This record gives sequence, C-alpha cells and structure tokens, in this order.
Amino acid sequence: MRCVPFVLLLGALWGAPSVGLAQSVSDAGACRADVVFLMDNTGSMGGPINSTKRNARTILDAISGGDPRFAGIDTRYGVATYWGDPREYLTNSSFWFCHRDTCPYSWCNRYICENPYGICARYLPSQCVSREPTEAQKTAAARKAFRINQPLTDSKLQTQRGMNEWRPCSSPGGCGGDWAEANFFGLHQLATGGQSTDGLCIDPPYPRAPYAECADKGFASGYDIKWREDSGRIVVWFGDACSWTRTVDKTEVIRALQANNVVVAGINSGRSGRGIDHFSDVGIGSCMWGADPGQAASVTEATGGSLTNQVSGTAATINAILDAVAGGMAQAGSAAAVSFDTPSFTENTRLYQTLFNAKDWSGDVIAYELKDDASIGNKVWSAADKLNRKGTGARTIYTLGNQRGEIVGVPFIWGQLTGAQQNDLRTEPNGALGNVSKGATRLEYLRGNRAHEGKGFGYRVRGSVLGDIWHSRAVYVGAPQQPWPDSGGGFPSDKNRYSNFARDQKSRAPVVYVGSNDGFLHGFDADTGDEVIAYAPGNLFSTTVNAGYHRLTDPNFNHNNLYVDGTPTVSDAFIATRTPAQWRTVLVGIKGGGGRGLFALDVTNPKIFRNSSAKDVVLWEFTNQHDPHLGYTFSEPTIVLMNNGRWAAITGNGLNDTATDRTGGQSQLFIIYLDGGIDGVWTEGKDYLRIPTGVGSVSDRNGLFTPAIIDLDGNGTADRVYAGDLKGHLWAFDITNADQNSWQNAYAAPLFSTKAGQPITVKPIVTRHPTGALGNEPNLMIYFGTGRFLNDADKTLKTGQSFYGIWDSAKARLTRADLAAQNFYLNDDAKR
Repeated sequence: MRCVPFVLLLGALWGAPSVGLAQSVSDAGACRADVVFLMDNTGSMGGPINSTKRNARTILDAISGGDPRFAGIDTRYGVATYWGDPREYLTNSSFWFCHRDTCPYSWCNRYICENPYGICARYLPSQCVSREPTEAQKTAAARKAFRINQPLTDSKLQTQRGMNEWRPCSSPGGCGGDWAEANFFGLHQLATGGQSTDGLCIDPPYPRAPYAECADKGFASGYDIKWREDSGRIVVWFGDACSWTRTVDKTEVIRALQANNVVVAGINSGRSGRGIDHFSDVGIGSCMWGADPGQAASVTEATGGSLTNQVSGTAATINAILDAVAGGMAQAGSAAAVSFDTPSFTENTRLYQTLFNAKDWSGDVIAYELKDDASIGNKVWSAADKLNRKGTGARTIYTLGNQRGEIVGVPFIWGQLTGAQQNDLRTEPNGALGNVSKGATRLEYLRGNRAHEGKGFGYRVRGSVLGDIWHSRAVYVGAPQQPWPDSGGGFPSDKNRYSNFARDQKSRAPVVYVGSNDGFLHGFDADTGDEVIAYAPGNLFSTTVNAGYHRLTDPNFNHNNLYVDGTPTVSDAFIATRTPAQWRTVLVGIKGGGGRGLFALDVTNPKIFRNSSAKDVVLWEFTNQHDPHLGYTFSEPTIVLMNNGRWAAITGNGLNDTATDRTGGQSQLFIIYLDGGIDGVWTEGKDYLRIPTGVGSVSDRNGLFTPAIIDLDGNGTADRVYAGDLKGHLWAFDITNADQNSWQNAYAAPLFSTKAGQPITVKPIVTRHPTGALGNEPNLMIYFGTGRFLNDADKTLKTGQSFYGIWDSAKARLTRADLAAQNFYLNDDAKR
C-alpha cells in the first residue's frame, strides 16, 4: 500500500524575501488502497455471489476501518464482472473460427472444440469464415466478456449497488458458452484500464485446420476502473472455473498485473488444483495448463497476493475476503526503495531495489540494468536467490562480543558468543531456557540452515533466508568519491591526503549494504549479488519473550518484531581505531523501530571480510545502555568532521528514550565520535556529546529526528545543524567553535514552532536565502513537511499537516503567524 501519510516532501523553493512560507495540506495523503471485487457471473456461481452480496455491508464496514487491520486507510472500492472469453461472443455469429483450446470434457464438446480433422466440430467447414472482425465488433465482444459494474468510489452504497448487479448468468455475457471463463481477460482489463490484449497468436500449429486462425484479435473493452496513482491496488478475484488461455495467457496477464502494481487475491470455490486454480493434465486441456502450480496459484504468487481454496458459506466467505484484502494491502507496499550505483545516469548504471513479502516476511535486493533512456532493463541478480544457495559455513557474519574482558567484534558462531548471548538463542517461545543443542541449532537457522523449518525442532518456515527489508534503503559503496579536500580545516595533508586514499581504493569491489528484519545488516557484492558480510547487532540479544534473536525462529513470529530496520550511513573519515589514524570508509548503522542503538563498521576493504577479521571490521556499538537519553534510532546519522578536528556521527535521539533525570524525555542532539568507544566504554564529554533542547519530559517524551548538517564557510567542517522534533519544533544548533564545550542551541528557544505541534520527522532541506547575508546571518532557508508515520497507529492520524519554509535570519521563536502564505497551482489548464 502506498503510505505517505501527512508528509509532503518537496525540493528547495525560492520565495519572496519574507520570514518564510507555509503551504497547508488540509487532507494530506493518507495510506491509500484501491480494492476491486472481480466476480465470475456464470451460472454455477450462485452461492459465492449471494453470500458476498448478502454480507456486503459487513465486509465494506470492516475494510473501511471497522476491522483494526484497516484503520486509517483511505480505501476506495470497485466492482467488476466477467463471463466467457471475448471470442465466444465474436464467433457465435458469422465470425466463427476454430479455437485451439481443446476441451477434455465430453459435455462441452458441442461448443467450440475442433474435431480430429481440424474442422470446427459444431459447424460445417463452409461456416468457418476467416474475414477479420471490425474494431466495433471486437469491442462488443470484449464488453460481453468483461464489465465494470462500479468504478472506484469511496461510497459503500454505490459499491453495494454495483455488487447487486451480480447474478448468475446475468447480462451482458450470460453464462458464457463453455466450461472455461474469461478470468485472465478480466484481470488483464482491470490491470490495464481496458486496453487491448497483445494480439499475439499463441495457437499451436495444426496444418490440417485450413480454417483455423489466431484466437487473439486484440480485444479491448475500454472499461477503466480508474486506479489512483498513489494507491495500493488489490483485486479480489472470485471464481470456480479455469480461464481460457488463447486470448490472454499466463505470461500476458502476469505481465499486465506486475506492470501496473496490482496484487491479486484469489477466492476459489474449488479445491487446490481445481476451479480457478486448474492445472489439468488431461490431454491439452481446455485451460491449456498442464502442471502444478495452477492458474490462480501462479497469478497470486507472481503478484504477491494470496489464494484461498474451497471457500463456501457465510463466515468462510467473509473471513476469506477480509484476510485477502488485508494481505493484499500489506503486499501492495512491498517495494521498499530504490538506490543507484552512481549519482548520475551513465552507460552502465544499475538500480538496486529492496523488497519485502508481507505474506511470509521474506525480503530481497534486486539489481537491474538501466537502459540509455533511463527505463529499467534486465534483472542482473537477486540477493535472496543467491543467499538461499549459499552454504551456512561460507557466510561471514559478525556480532559484538566479549573476549577476555575486551568488547570487540567476533564471528557469529556458537563458541564465540557470551553466555548471555547463548541464552537468548536457547530461549523457547514460552520463555523457558532450552538446551544447548537447540540454541546452537537456532544459531545455524539464523545463519541460513533450513533443516529445522517446519520439522525437527519445528522452527518458523521462511520464504527465504533473507528477511524482509522494510524501512532500510540499499546503500551502494564503490570507489571513494567524497569531496574532502587535501588540506586545511583539520584534513590531513602530504602522504595522508584524501586524494591518495581515493586513488588507492579506486578499484575496490563495490558493495550494497542494507538492513533487514532477519536480524542482520547485509552487504552484497554489487556486481554479483553474493553476500560478503552480515552483522548482528549485539544489543538485540535478549531472553525476553517476543524479543531477541530466538524470536525469529518462533512459528508464531509476526512483524511486530523489528531488528535492523534503518538505513546505514557510509562516509570516508580519517580516524584511529585499534590501529593508527588513517583514512577509512566507515558505516554507521541504525535500527529504526528495531532498537535503541547505533553500530559502526570499518568497510574500507571488502577483501578482508572473513571470520578472522571481526575485531578489525567491527568498531563499536553505542546504545541506550550507554546513555538512556538515546531512544529508538529513527534518526539517520550524518558523518562529518567537527571543528575540533574529530570525526563524528551526528544524529537525533529518536523516540522513547528511557532516561529519568531532569533532561529525560527531551529532544536531544547526539554527537558521537567515530574514534570513541573503541574500548567498549563510552564517556560523555570524551567519547560523545549530547545537547538537550529543554522540550520534553519523562511524563511527556519528545524526540529529535534526522538532522541536516551545514558547512557555512566551505572548509569541509560542520558548522550548523537543523533538526525537527516530535512536538513540532525546528531547532538550530551552533557547532562552529573549535571548543566542543561551546556547542549549543543557536538560540534560547526553537527557531520555529509549527501549528498545534505538527510533528517534524523528516530531514530538513537547507539552501541559501536569495538576499544578501549582511545583518541576516546565517541567512538560510530551511524547508520541511510535517507529519509522522512511525507505526501502524499513525495511520489513523487525521490532523492537517503543512509544508514550511523558514528563514533563519538570527531571529528565533517564529510561529506560523510570522510566515508569508503562499499559493501553489497545478500546471494544468483544466484544473487550477
């Protein structure tokens, strides 16, 4: 489902030289879903039709928010119907031609099956004419095969009226003329908005059939359901018979559905392998299939939907429909993000797409080639496919451990874990501590061993070894390309110049890094898709019921458990670790809603990723256990050089900190030194700093989100920070001084406060103001949208949100009353 609730993100806007601008979004975009009910209206469908119509109000009320699974979702409904194939209605008159579907059922031979001599069985050879029908005749035939009873609407009454048109054998197509129906044609027409079938001849050659011709005439109904551009699209498909495949075959219907992002959920009156899931291997078969999986299973699997078989009766019908829609809505939002291997399109640019499957919470990273016109080309690799085939012993996985009292990176293998970590893996779903054997087997499960999925110890059956990738974007790391200077501002010179480092690393193997809710940060070879590294954050170990790594093996696991659910940040920095200072490529990972902590890895040289290098690759973890003012790390860090000459990751404290002192619950800025905490000890003022804002309390907790970092004088060091908080305040922080003790809030109050506490949970965009800076320093424009979408409960927020542009001219305590209102118009002559 397309969920962008209440947050409007725009690029930089230049306005008049006023204090700022405000653009109201009175009904800003909620999670949107378009649900279409597609019914087989032929004679045998009386039971499903009547049951659905009779309970329509119950079903629609539930999907409209009565069922908590759908709360806060802006849903529209459509109703459609299908009968027999278009060519049935075309060929029942003078355009009869020999169809190539052979019917294996004796009772339907009287309709359209050709005899062994290649002649239409019911008609004389002289009646098998071959002249081409007109476009009008083809359209008329298509409209007898498929019809939209109700285009998408938010009216439940209109939806019910559309459903009331459902009657077995009802017009315009009647019962059809055969056993197979226009299932695929109906799905194709919904997906494409009534556009033409491809017209490709898929009939096998029958030399003895002189009158036979291509069955697909390029049929188009012209009926458009009117999908919304920014919605999740779900078709609930009802039926009890298989589909003709000579007009639209499996390849064409799946291609149309996938191209238009439509998820199909099947409600089959028959059992698996029968009804709409037909896979008869009797002769050729009127459905032209031949093997498992059947028709419906193939379509629903390809689109990420579900298939429920043998549905009958009121309760079963209602439950099947609601479960199908809920699963479809979840899957409709499964394409998480895309990344590129270069900031500009070149001849060999690749796109990396992250995905999740909401049915089994598996995930994937897929690499595609981009064509010269920027359209998507061939798939190059699938990380999930690669990882499923990788041996567990061949994987390099690290975690944070304790070796003889030293907090260091260790291989993720049983003998290297601490007793507390082992106890997590020994913990049973009921909280009891199991034996060592089960704990070691759980670890092997996490490493990819699937021997105990659904058998043996009965661990959770996974769709793939790679877990769902939900809120994390893939980050491509190739040759060093950052704009760091070779001297000045604290940057090293001579032999330690950044240009030397970039030259030495120009040929290093590119890696794509991404966080996953299987418990790991993963790194995949960007060229091949093979996993080269994984990291299991140490602070996610827990023996608590419904937490920790043991939870991932529970057959009752659900997606309430998140793990590495944030996007990593990667930058080159000149730091010392356990070895002397040098340029390194540092990855700082976060967990989003999965945990209160960050971790840092040295990913300079992927060639050293092996078990023996754990101590060198893993730098540190900084968690809520080190400072309780750190909450869930929804704030993405930025790696910068500070004016005191030290490199740091700057981030907000996120949500739900646990501190209970006088600054507990306040939104706070964290400055975490990359060379701090190497020894596992974090000392405030030495290894990290935090700057509280003064807003928030233990009883009413606030939180600071992703900051924007500004270099005011162009020397490469960070000078100013802008970040928003949950209570709707925009903060400015001054970090220009070389003395870290002077870093503070730029003003004694927020720079700006939104209307009625509209939350600011996105990274602001900062540009120069077009006027001169004299007397207006720092003379910057800060742009941001308001709103929040951090958990399912946020879908129900209905308050209006806004897009703001704030001028920082050294005047604080600004409110909406200080802003200049702006009007924006669509560039559309028909609507302004």
